[in-house]
Amino acid sequence: VFGTSYPGATVSLSEAYGDMLSTSGNYLTGKLTAWEKYEDRYSGKWRREVAPYELYEILSQRVSDCKLEGNISQINVINRSENGVYVTEIEFIDIFENKLTLRGSEVIRNLLAGVVQSSSFEVGKAGSEVKEKILSYNSETKETTVSEQTVKLDGAYGNFVFVGRGTGSGLGLSLNGVNDIVNNGYSYEDAYIDVIKLYY
Repeated sequence: VFGTSYPGATVSLSEAYGDMLSTSGNYLTGKLTAWEKYEDRYSGKWRREVAPYELYEILSQRVSDCKLEGNISQINVINRSENGVYVTEIEFIDIFENKLTLRGSEVIRNLLAGVVQSSSFEVGKAGSEVKEKILSYNSETKETTVSEQTVKLDGAYGNFVFVGRGTGSGLGLSLNGVNDIVNNGYSYEDAYIDVIKLYY
């Protein structure tokens, strides 16, 4: 399993598919891959503004047992992946206080296709502020540090704003990530084995 560009981390198979693969064991565990320079690439960082009625239409059409009956009034991120990068559980509440909960980062990304490019995102009402996780890689010590920055969600009043990083599932190896770590001076004895071990 591989992809083109990830946001400084991968996600585990069980976190990607939630209850569907809750007993998948240790295959494809989440890894920190902060050496990847996703922000330098096309669509490495992205933003999408969506009206409450648009979100309702998307979810009501794509979720077979959707209990929502009107415009979305609130979105709550309930859980994230173990490394804190991917949204693995999210709740939507409509104007009638009906709730819809989605579990699994890939389930979320697929059901919100066209709104998000990956499940590595922050979301809030336009005009609000969110905390965004920043991963930094030290090529000399091969250590990753984690920090946060505040992001202002600019947009039209009442709309929701998604700000995210990376593209795709976040599962397995990142092609751009491999390129970045090799160009970052990563030393290895066996290129294929050592680099693959970083992801699998």
